[in-house]
Amino acid sequence: MKEPIHKNFFMVLLSGFVFFVVEFFIKNAMVAAAAKDTGAFAQLRFVPNEAMAFSIPVHNLIIVALALIMILWLLQYFAVCCRDGLYGHVWALNGIIWGAFSNVYDRISRGFVVDYVDVGLWPVFNLADVAIVVGVIALLVVISKQESKNQLQTLSA
Repeated sequence: MKEPIHKNFFMVLLSGFVFFVVEFFIKNAMVAAAAKDTGAFAQLRFVPNEAMAFSIPVHNLIIVALALIMILWLLQYFAVCCRDGLYGHVWALNGIIWGAFSNVYDRISRGFVVDYVDVGLWPVFNLADVAIVVGVIALLVVISKQESKNQLQTLSA
């Protein structure tokens, strides 16, 4: 077990909060400004997303309730990872938690999520979605590496 994260804990939380604030201002700017089609591969345009991921239609209250339950569970896992000094887990979870919180905040305050990155072939998304996806991928990589390391230690013992 590694040393608990005490010194870096504030930086982890601060980085997540800064992400949330930046995402908040981007979303507000996108709602306020009508983006024009530039014909570019990737463009910014406001799209209110009342559905779940990949535009799956689910009632907003159900999405918020499920997301809040998941955030609470992730916060508990985050605390355990901080206690155990699992830095990779902590940073990955930080992105997932703040990304999810940003989208839940949208759903509670606006009734929909503000999506604004349009790359054409993929559904329109936002920075919070990117943080969630990158965080999940990073968490899977970290857990996979940890499992491999544990198996090697078991075999060599």
